[in-house]
Amino acid sequence: MEARFDQQLTEQDTQEICYQLDRMHSYTLIFPKGGLILERDSLQQTLTQQRPWVVATLADLLKKCAETDNDAFQNQSYLLANLIPLVLRYFDTSVLNPPLRVFLALDAAPAYRSWLQAQLVAHLSDQYRVQFVPKRSECDLVVTNMDIAVSQPLISINTPPNHRDWATLQEFRI
Repeated sequence: MEARFDQQLTEQDTQEICYQLDRMHSYTLIFPKGGLILERDSLQQTLTQQRPWVVATLADLLKKCAETDNDAFQNQSYLLANLIPLVLRYFDTSVLNPPLRVFLALDAAPAYRSWLQAQLVAHLSDQYRVQFVPKRSECDLVVTNMDIAVSQPLISINTPPNHRDWATLQEFRI
C-alpha cells in the first residue's frame, strides 16, 4: 500500500491499518454472506458517487484478492465499505484523481493569481488533480475574469470568486 500511494507510514499508522484489516477479516469470516451494518451501504454509495476512481481502484484490488479463494475476501461489498474510508483516511488519494489542466486568463496581480491557484486546487481536490498550464491550447478548462472567446470549456468568475463561482467550478465535469 505504501508503494501504491507513495507515502511512508508511521508505526502507529501501520498498527491501525493492521487492526482494521484484522477486524474486517474476522467480520467476513463470521458473516460471509453480507454486512449487517446498514449505514455501510450508504457510505459506499456516497463514495461511489463522489470518488468513483478510488472505488474502482479498490474494487479491482479486491476482485483480484477474491480470486485467491481466501474466504476473507469473498464479502466484496463489506470490504469495499470498510476499505475505502480506511484508504481515504490514511492516504492522499488525489493521485488517483483524473488530471484537470487549467489555464488562468486573469486580469490580476501575480499575488492574486497565486492565491487563486491555491484556492482552485483546494476546492477541486476531491474531484481532480488540478494542473496549471501556460498555454491555452493545452488546457481542459479556461478560468477567467474577462470577456473572451475560446474553443475550450470556459468558466467566467468574479474577482474574488463568490459562492456561486465556487459551486460552478465544482460542478464542472471533463
